[in-house]
Amino acid sequence: MCFACPQACITCSNETYCLSCQLGTYLYDGTCIQQCLPGTYLDPNSWQCELCHSSCQTCQGPSPRDCTSCSDRISPPVYGQCYIVTCNAGQYFEVVDGSCYDCDPSCQTCFGPQRLDCSSCFRGYFLDQEGACIENCPLGYFGNTDFLLCEKCSDGCEICETSSDNCIKCRDDEYSLFLHEGKCLASCPEGYFQNNEGSCEACDSSCQTCDESKTKCLSCPEGLYLENNNCVTNCSLQYYPDEDGFCKKCAAHCNICYDSVDCIECSFLYLLHNGICMATCPKGYFEDFDHSKCIPCHVTCATCSGLSYNDCETCLPVSPKLYKGQCLEDCPTETFYKASEMECQECDRTCKSCIGPDSTDCIQCQDGLILDPKAMKCEVHGDIMCPSKTFLRKEQLTCESCHHTCETCSGSSPRNCLTCQLPYYLYISE
Repeated sequence: MCFACPQACITCSNETYCLSCQLGTYLYDGTCIQQCLPGTYLDPNSWQCELCHSSCQTCQGPSPRDCTSCSDRISPPVYGQCYIVTCNAGQYFEVVDGSCYDCDPSCQTCFGPQRLDCSSCFRGYFLDQEGACIENCPLGYFGNTDFLLCEKCSDGCEICETSSDNCIKCRDDEYSLFLHEGKCLASCPEGYFQNNEGSCEACDSSCQTCDESKTKCLSCPEGLYLENNNCVTNCSLQYYPDEDGFCKKCAAHCNICYDSVDCIECSFLYLLHNGICMATCPKGYFEDFDHSKCIPCHVTCATCSGLSYNDCETCLPVSPKLYKGQCLEDCPTETFYKASEMECQECDRTCKSCIGPDSTDCIQCQDGLILDPKAMKCEVHGDIMCPSKTFLRKEQLTCESCHHTCETCSGSSPRNCLTCQLPYYLYISE
């Protein structure tokens, strides 16, 4: 007849005695339990709860040196060992035979099973991790003068003093470690850089981060801008402060700009037009070199030399005729339109009106002159005098213009003036 095994058993020899247990429970004295009882420990190989040594209340293994608490529940274990009897100073208790043995002379106290298994040292010596009393702790440890122990330095530290967090030299491992405020770090914190001595040195106060030297900034505090590894309040000429905290180059030929596309002031011999620096202004603008800008022409001008309505050089189709810098729909009286020059020119002074292409091609004469319809010239008739600023060319019976400096004259040369126009004065040579 088959009987069910006890609860939590996988296999059993009868209905009360387990031989193996389900996952999460442990075998002890034929029973599957969820946790080993005091006085036992879990054997990871068999997954069974085994008895501690008789000197132990609790333990982590079968040896008399595996105790975690002692049977008397008063004295804590010393190096995993519970003392059943008290030995004299300078002796240790051997739990195997229950006897006391002398420590090595280098030990103040020891715990066995060897004489050199020191547990404390005389002043001037430190107890290392192997249980030996030594004058100088090995690399990676420092001598605690209060407890006369060699204590481990913080991770990555090769030499430390007075405490584990007071490192003075980091280990030279496969990867670099840097010393910062007594600790060894894989990289320096913000505001510090890695110097040649292998430690983290503070950046200059103007830098937020730096590299290679304290003044070679990589980034800047708020309100400052990075330019050529320096943190500045204002960017240099031809640079502008960007939102990302960097001084960036203005566009070509620009001295001062808002950003990479909007220039405010151009460099020498360049002219500003719609935020761009140009060598020449586009049509419809004149080149103001005093202010290094392209200034719009007057609305009547196609091209110009200034702001005014009479600074036009060429005209738009709506008022195509240029006269004394103005663009007009028609030429004024006593002028004619010369197409080859694209401007209105003065008629000869004998003409009241003319048609060109020469200034003497009159169609109406000044008062007192008669038009020769074949020659298209105005002639003197009878005793009529030539008009002001003209003279009589007798062989042709025509009036011709004086030089522009003369008020009255006897010929066309400036040396033929009889009286002068203001502001000129007549000079009579001897």
